[in-house]
Amino acid sequence: GGVNGKKIRMVITDNQSTNPGALAALNRNVEQDKVLAMIGPVKSTQILAMSDAVKAYGIPMMVGGTNASITKVGNPWFFRCRVSDAIMAAAAVKYIKEDLKLTKIGLIYSNEAFGTGGADLVEQDAKAQGLSIVARESFTLGDRDFTGQLLSLKRAGAEVFVPYSAGTVEVAKMHSQFRQLGSPYKYVG
Repeated sequence: GGVNGKKIRMVITDNQSTNPGALAALNRNVEQDKVLAMIGPVKSTQILAMSDAVKAYGIPMMVGGTNASITKVGNPWFFRCRVSDAIMAAAAVKYIKEDLKLTKIGLIYSNEAFGTGGADLVEQDAKAQGLSIVARESFTLGDRDFTGQLLSLKRAGAEVFVPYSAGTVEVAKMHSQFRQLGSPYKYVG
């Protein structure tokens, strides 16, 4: 029915899952399609690549990226709809320290911007809280065997592990392999 009797037209544009593609999609939507507001991408790198243009256009954009720096760029046209990785990392570390009363953390993360950024934040918060990162293992999206990383955490004396990855299939397989190894430490994720 629209808003106040005015019809709403939705325009969907493929951003090719790249930073240049996201910027090109934004420019097309604003300049050719004359959009009034946007629901942007969920990849933080794409959102950051678009930031200056969004600010210059003055177009409100709902964003789903979780990188802590999105809030720090000071773009008044960005509206976050997902919590920052900084908040998630701090909550995980607080839970490990205060509720689980553990001090030795192992990290397994995907070696792309989301995974490494989240793992960095967990490590930063852990150190600030007096906890130690006893092992830090990465993987590539698409990997299917995480036994080596999980055993590395066990050998290092991890009491708990935190996975950080946008790879839902990979994390599910990791969790299954973790259980096959007898769940040798706690899991927070």
